[in-house]
Parts: sequence; C-alpha cells; structure tokens
Amino acid sequence: MQNYPCNILRKLFNGQYITDHEEFSLFIDQNLRGGIPLPTILKPELVDGKVHAKVKSKTDLISADLHYTTETTPINKLKWESTSAHLDCNQSISCALPDKATIWFLTVTDNRGAIVSSELFFP
Repeated sequence: MQNYPCNILRKLFNGQYITDHEEFSLFIDQNLRGGIPLPTILKPELVDGKVHAKVKSKTDLISADLHYTTETTPINKLKWESTSAHLDCNQSISCALPDKATIWFLTVTDNRGAIVSSELFFP
C-alpha cells in the first residue's frame, strides 16, 4: 500500500468542500499530471521522549509542528495543542513529546502553503 500524504488538521465547515483546500488540487496534480508531489512524513519514531521523523519533499519546507492532546475523551471532542518542531535541512523533524500526551501527530508546511500530516500515534 502506498503512503499518501494527508492532512488531518483541516476542519470542514457547513457548506465547505475538501476541494476548497489547496492540498486537494496539489494531490490531484501530483497523481494525474505528474506534478510536484506533496511532502511525505515517513513513520515517526519516539525515542527517549523525543519524536523523530524523516521527510521526503521536492519543495522547500518552511515549518514543522507537533500536535498533541493530553485528553482521553472521544476523538471528535479532543482539544489539541501545537508546538513548533525542529526542521533539519528539509529532511527530518524532531521535538520533545510532552509527558502527558495521549495522541500526537506531526505536520509540515511547504513553500506552497500545503500542509501535510503524519498518521496519528498513541504512545
């Protein structure tokens, strides 16, 4: 199975469509026209309380973030917190995971403004 970039941050509001987001157009362009692909966050690892992940990207990355919750309520009612992660030479992400994090994921933003995320992790 191919690992497709995804974005789990965007909330769709009443009357809004997934096609309203630039990532949708870039994903279609990448797969149907051979356009520049969205970045991909490879499977993150947690080592000694620190998150590490490699990133594949043909575009310049401008930021990386860790998103996490410390709650245990149903997933659609969780309150999320975000913190900046260290982006190293457009190739890897690292950051400390807060001790009480119950679910977390990473995102990167490229120079086109496209945001992609890793899968969710449950420590």
